[in-house]
Amino acid sequence: MAKWILPMKNKVTLSGMILMEFLLGGCAVADSPRRVPVADGWAKTSINAVIFRRNSVCTHGDQQYVAFYDPNADVVLARRTLGTKEWDIRTTPFTGDVADAHNAISIMVDGEGFLHMAWNHHNSSLNYCRSVAPNSLELTGKLPMTGLKEDRVTYPEFHRLPNGNLIFF
Repeated sequence: MAKWILPMKNKVTLSGMILMEFLLGGCAVADSPRRVPVADGWAKTSINAVIFRRNSVCTHGDQQYVAFYDPNADVVLARRTLGTKEWDIRTTPFTGDVADAHNAISIMVDGEGFLHMAWNHHNSSLNYCRSVAPNSLELTGKLPMTGLKEDRVTYPEFHRLPNGNLIFF
């Protein structure tokens, strides 16, 4: 089991029984006041911290979002207001094959505030959903994205354009 700790400036640290650190830019120390504990995460593989994983943390306005697999392989979403340490944490109805570290989660918030999520892909059909309302952690069921060429997906990535629209790779 690992404790997901999100530093205040979009750095991600995964620590637990096996100490592992994955920092995005800069350096943080263990007792840093800039770290914000989130919840326990899956730590038997590197699925929550693989190098090719994109957008496990994103910010929209003053809201920061994070997605990860918990110790039961459930997809977990969390949201907090920047500058605070309190997370709104939701275990989603979705799971992943966490034994295969390729099955990473990607999230992004569009210009209207809807959270989009893709998860559990390794040359498999698209797993995609979005929030039911802006700034919500409640998700739709699985949805098609475009309905075209969604049968083989690996390494999902969302990117937000300056106008708020999203691109998915």
